[in-house]
Amino acid sequence: LVEVFEKENKLGGLARSLKRNNWSWSLEGFFHHFFTSDDDLKQLVSDIGLADQLFFQSVKTSVFDSNQIFPFDTPADFLRFPNLDLFSKIRMGTMLLLIRFLPYFSFWEKFPADKLFPVLFGKKGWRAVWQRLMVGKFGSLASEVSASWLWARLKVRSKRLGYIKGGTQKVFDRLHDLIEKNSGRIYLNSEA
Repeated sequence: LVEVFEKENKLGGLARSLKRNNWSWSLEGFFHHFFTSDDDLKQLVSDIGLADQLFFQSVKTSVFDSNQIFPFDTPADFLRFPNLDLFSKIRMGTMLLLIRFLPYFSFWEKFPADKLFPVLFGKKGWRAVWQRLMVGKFGSLASEVSASWLWARLKVRSKRLGYIKGGTQKVFDRLHDLIEKNSGRIYLNSEA
């Protein structure tokens, strides 16, 4: 028997969606995408019959700094970024490369990202790029986010990001139907 307790009034947690009557797709309440390496998610989507709804799209990444937008997709973009000196670029570039090869270590969980990554990337690199990402995503809670969150994003980041046609809400709706069809119970507005 599956029992789901959801604090909010609809399934999805931080991946929940919202939709107006005149919208053809739902919109994530908090931006979500999937990485090409998310094998568990791809398997789940397949298991619930939505494999044909998952697609991957090439994306562009940019950094907004000094009232300008700078492309940030390639090593050449990184080297052209004008608001970091050469030493800071070498330091951050070296660490980004190392992170791609470093396995998970428990110390990633022991430090907040805003304490560990300025040491690894250098304070200039942290402030120019990553601190803005963290504050933009987590707001006033950015200082509480574990270094493991940022490590995982940097490790598995790909040029192509995955989405569900019609929005991620389709996954939650299908899971809802399957759980109830198989005599499971879903408790909305119920904090565990």
